[in-house]
Amino acid sequence: MTVQISRVSGPELRDALAALVATALDHSRRDPQAVSALTARLTGPPPTGCPAGDPAAGRPRDVPSPSCRGDVSCAGCPTGGPDAGRRSDVPPAGQACGAMSADCAWDAEQILVRAGRAWSSGDATRAIETLRRLDPAMLPRETAAGVRLLAGEIALRAAEPGDAVTSLLEAADLLADSPAEEAEALLRAGEAICFLGDHYRYADVTRRAARCGLAGTPAAWIEGFGALFDGRYPQAVATLRRVVAAADLGSPASDGLASDGRASDGPAAGGPAVDGPVTGSPAGRPSAPGPAAWGTGAITLLRASAAALACGDDAAALRLVTRAEGVAEARLVPRMMELKGSAELWRGAHDAAESIALAGARAAVDAGQPNEADNHLAMLALLAALRGDRAACRWRLAQLHGCPGRPRALGRWALALLDLQAGRPQEAAARLAGIADVRSGRGHVLVQMMAVPDLVEAAVLAGDPGVATAALTAFDRWAASTGEPLRRALSARCHALLARRGSAEADAGFREALRLHLAGESEFARARTQLLFGRDLRRRRRPGQAREQVGAALDTFVRCGARAWAEQARAELRVCGGDARSVTEPLTAQQLQIARLVADGATNREVAARLFLSTRTVDHHMRNIFHRLGISSRVALAKMIT
Repeated sequence: MTVQISRVSGPELRDALAALVATALDHSRRDPQAVSALTARLTGPPPTGCPAGDPAAGRPRDVPSPSCRGDVSCAGCPTGGPDAGRRSDVPPAGQACGAMSADCAWDAEQILVRAGRAWSSGDATRAIETLRRLDPAMLPRETAAGVRLLAGEIALRAAEPGDAVTSLLEAADLLADSPAEEAEALLRAGEAICFLGDHYRYADVTRRAARCGLAGTPAAWIEGFGALFDGRYPQAVATLRRVVAAADLGSPASDGLASDGRASDGPAAGGPAVDGPVTGSPAGRPSAPGPAAWGTGAITLLRASAAALACGDDAAALRLVTRAEGVAEARLVPRMMELKGSAELWRGAHDAAESIALAGARAAVDAGQPNEADNHLAMLALLAALRGDRAACRWRLAQLHGCPGRPRALGRWALALLDLQAGRPQEAAARLAGIADVRSGRGHVLVQMMAVPDLVEAAVLAGDPGVATAALTAFDRWAASTGEPLRRALSARCHALLARRGSAEADAGFREALRLHLAGESEFARARTQLLFGRDLRRRRRPGQAREQVGAALDTFVRCGARAWAEQARAELRVCGGDARSVTEPLTAQQLQIARLVADGATNREVAARLFLSTRTVDHHMRNIFHRLGISSRVALAKMIT
């Protein structure tokens, strides 16, 4: 055959080569179109990007090459080569080349899977290094989308979060033919916007979701947060409650996501199994967003927990996070701790929130997620500011890596609290107002919404209440939509502060706030309302009623370890002519912390484990606590503390 081919040329050579290829291929795999393409490649010039003499030269891209295994320098391969990414025929970002050898495509898939597994196991560094070997512009559309999805997730948690939204929206564009996977990309883009702030960008996610016909729980999640950022609070709360209800009906199982971050082929709990390839969908994935795309595993539970917080349902948020703890991968633990800590912050459980933030920061460092570590460090700074610990607050802020978005907004809130405690209301109001503009959606609206009560207090003390008007209007509408007592109490307190000093309107506002606080969980928030009400009563020359309110506030501040607020309460009591001592005043800070844990029902051994002390040390502290307070039992201690 070789002799015969060497003696012919032109069409005869082409026919001879076709015969040669046909005899070389297995009969079951013989495909006339493939044979024709292979013959054309063999008789034509080397493929673009493969220099003459290269093993890939003259080789068709739809036939495996034994020389390319994903880690060799092949200029026509997306996984390497000195000219990779710089070829003149590379399509623009977001498009797939679509012309590569089968083994190159297979190797790219394996590299993506390895990167996804590294990320899922908490090894962000290895995931980033592995992912850098892939150029999405050189990959098939589906693989390129997987790269964009994973790159967006890693950028958000461990690299440049500003790149995350762009990458995830590009993934959604590539997945337009696979609605289930497009839904997942849009959900992740929405989460990235929630982290970064500038919530006006969420409108783009909402439009895309409507355009692709997204339905069910994923659509409700996107629609609910879109309405929240658009100021349509009743609609937002009603829609997000459907998300919470759907999660409560499910059970923890697979998230329906592959290790590379794309929707998997397997069934999710509560949804139909995918027994085989679905017509019109790649790789056997569902052709419409449903249970297999949304799932009921850890990711879904965490999304539902975020929805619960947006609805003002802190108990549901904690319940859903607790369910997620048993099924969450290492990469999800920092996010899980963020949601749990936020719920405890709303509940006024600052000790619990601090323990959670410490654990979250450690988990984020272990997982190689510096942006999430910043998130938890900023929360620790905020909690230190709430206690009035200026040194600890500034130390935590100095540890930040400079991540924008939620960490930066929390840091501004923490510094504003220090300003407020130090008698600098103008500076505090300026910091808090700068967190976001609720009218334009620029900045971190979610964090500023939490800080509105502090903004109103600072603005009133600074003599410029107009600074807080727009933010309070949004907070009022949101609090009313949630129906939750604490949010409504804070709204009533804000309006009492804005009312004319000593007026009946102010008195009614404070009393309504205290009534609502009785149904809420945050003792700390109630104590701050009592302190402000006490000041108002003193100015109206009602010292007896003022002492009652401020004295109760002082006891709560001391129990909570909020030293700065306790000092303010003591100063107010002295002006009112009252006793500026708390019932727990004789205790040291550590003794008070131990007493609170014991009052909550912890044993000495459990207290020792929580505070990293020896049991003998806790026993010694307990004897001193009983002696200083003049009591002899844990029951008496619990009554005194609570």
